[in-house]
Amino acid sequence: MLPTQSLKEHVAILAFPFGSHDLTILRLACRLACAAPNVQFSFLTIAKSNDSMFSTFKLDIPNNIRA
Repeated sequence: MLPTQSLKEHVAILAFPFGSHDLTILRLACRLACAAPNVQFSFLTIAKSNDSMFSTFKLDIPNNIRA
């Protein structure tokens, strides 16, 4: 069994592409990522939706969020 320190928690967040709440969900993911810096977050949606959100809205995306 691996020591618990070597395990990293992971949260996957799924956003329906081009829905009305994508940005709200991304903001929530950012807040959660800041509150839990030892947890890896994956923000899952289609690439075109991610490109649109990340280029249009200048958010400070924490290092522990992957898109």
